Amino acid sequence: MQITEFENITLKTEHYHAVISLKNKPVNALSESFIENFLKVLNHIESLTEIGVVILRSELGVFSAGGDATWMANEIQNNGVDGLLKEFERIMNRFRILCHRIHTARYLTIAEIKGHALAGGLELAAACDLRVAADNQEIRIGVPEMTHFGVAPSGGGGVYYLVRLLGVANAMQLVINGNSVHPRRALEMGLVQELLAVDEFEVNNEKRYSEIAKRGGALAIQEIKKMLYKAEPFSDINQHLEADRNSHWHVMRHGNFKANVSKFAEKFGSRN
Repeated sequence: MQITEFENITLKTEHYHAVISLKNKPVNALSESFIENFLKVLNHIESLTEIGVVILRSELGVFSAGGDATWMANEIQNNGVDGLLKEFERIMNRFRILCHRIHTARYLTIAEIKGHALAGGLELAAACDLRVAADNQEIRIGVPEMTHFGVAPSGGGGVYYLVRLLGVANAMQLVINGNSVHPRRALEMGLVQELLAVDEFEVNNEKRYSEIAKRGGALAIQEIKKMLYKAEPFSDINQHLEADRNSHWHVMRHGNFKANVSKFAEKFGSRN
């Protein structure tokens, strides 16, 4: 086993699988530096051709709460809402690349959701091939962007990934209502594929997928992913993501985002 430390991320690699552990305190906010370091981790894994499975987990109490609310409030204060929107688009376009790379990686990607996965945090998990959640009904999984900002969760391509997993009607309900769901409801919807007790993740989940990686080998997993994704109706990922991106930023510029994000920043600032 080899441990490689990146800023706010730990990478553990073994012969056939790897574990990415996120630790960007306090909530694994998706800041610019965090995204860039995550991309460096993926570059490193790509050089390890024997890796067939990569598990994504958090060392914190949450999986990820999405965007950095403190940064958003500070950006508005220093550069105004238009300045925030410009920087936000630039950073979220990098986040979109990160999610795309996770989804199209040659290896199998599994998100372990042992704490809240919200907004961009859920987009990150949804980009993975599989999601396993802790059987803890206090955990919340969802995309509250419509509630807070009046927009869809598409900074990282969220609408595309959610429709793939849930179908149009269930994805519509989740996105429009802006509500979060607990893990058992997420399992019923198809948002996660399995529930585990909290103490089963490292022993059972990691052991199981490491054995799959060893038994099948990196090449078999790569080809299985190709076959399955080509068989689904969303096989043209680049076309779908481009449409997703264009609609998202059109609404961000011309919809209610600017007014809503200003209100959000005022409320957030009053609590800090």
